[in-house]
This record gives sequence, C-alpha cells and structure tokens, in this order.
Amino acid sequence: MVDVALRGAARGRARRLHRQKTTALAGLAAWGGAVAAGADPRVEAALRCFGRDLGWAYQLADDADDLAEDGALGQSAGGLRPRRQSRWIRARAERHLRERAGLAPRGVALLVALARDIVPGTEPGGAH
Repeated sequence: MVDVALRGAARGRARRLHRQKTTALAGLAAWGGAVAAGADPRVEAALRCFGRDLGWAYQLADDADDLAEDGALGQSAGGLRPRRQSRWIRARAERHLRERAGLAPRGVALLVALARDIVPGTEPGGAH
C-alpha cells in the first residue's frame, strides 16, 4: 500500500516496479512449471508469455482497485483504463495458450479458468 500514499511521478515509479516484479514472478512460475514437467521449448515459451501477461493483468487489476479506493477517499480515481488494460492483457495471455502452446484442450481450459480466478472481474461488463 506504499504506492497509494505516494503522489505524482513517485507513485508511477512505484506502480511500475510492482508491475515488473509481479510480471517477472508470474512468468517464472509458469515457465518453471513447464521446465519441471519436461515440456518442449515451444510450451515453455508459451507458458512463460502466459505467466508474464497474467502477472501484468493481475497488477493492472490491483492498480484499478487502488484507484477506486483513491476515489472513495475523495482523490482522483483515474478512470477505467487499468481495468480495460487488464482485460485485454489477460485475453492475450489466454491466446498464448490457445495458439502457441500446443497444449491439450483440457490443459488450456484449466489454465484459462485459473487466469480468470487470479484476475477476476475483467470480463466485459463483469463485476469486480
């Protein structure tokens, strides 16, 4: 919550740092799972991209929640842009699975469901 207390450029830097850390960690987790399972390089690459995008989508959704809290406190709420970006990036993460990974449909469905649990409320018109 440090970034909520910051203002201006310092707040932007803090959010970028959070996004970079979250994105890297999620990418590593997905890629590491593929490596541990003995997946071929194409699957490893697709899961790494999936994880990075999922981490970024999560962080944007978290930022949107922070901005909404700011609005509740009488500060500028910043609009809906982070939520829209989160929705788009999560959809891109799902495309990595469907189009690049060569995974079985059941595996894709499980990972897509996981992505939607991790980044809820990003469907068009969906509540968060």
